[in-house]
Amino acid sequence: MAKKILIVEDELDLAEVVAYNLRANGLEVVCATSSQSARALLKEHTIDCVVLDLMLPDESGIALLKHIRAEFGGRYIPVIICSARAEEFDRIVAFELGADDYLTKPVSLAELRLRVAGLLKQSTSNSADECQQLGELAVYSSSMRVTVSDQQILRDLNAAAANGSGSSEAAA
Repeated sequence: MAKKILIVEDELDLAEVVAYNLRANGLEVVCATSSQSARALLKEHTIDCVVLDLMLPDESGIALLKHIRAEFGGRYIPVIICSARAEEFDRIVAFELGADDYLTKPVSLAELRLRVAGLLKQSTSNSADECQQLGELAVYSSSMRVTVSDQQILRDLNAAAANGSGSSEAAA
């Protein structure tokens, strides 16, 4: 199964160029032009890496980065910041809040592709999230998630068990 990358970029032309380049290298790509649409895609899909712009129309990329780290702490998702903000302060804040890498625009597509590949390789080797799969159903043991057809239906098996019936009240 191809790794899935989420590109969060409000400049649609740039997002399409980056997506084309990553797809040409065997990756599956979904795109969001706002923080709100990115949050929805993060709930709907099992994302393996995020390429994140800091300047989004509805909220800052920093706020979305904080959300990713808080909401998906059980399953580490590498995040690469790709921003026009080139100041040292911006890079330091991003790294302190959990960004894995930081590239300034204009970005080299070859460099971005290599950095995504490196983070995917690192996260795969560090991951102990074993997956038991039966057809379209997948249960991830360490992150306590359940997906059907790559759409997350349950985020925390422990919370569901505590609720009694294992219902999807702890769903994403």
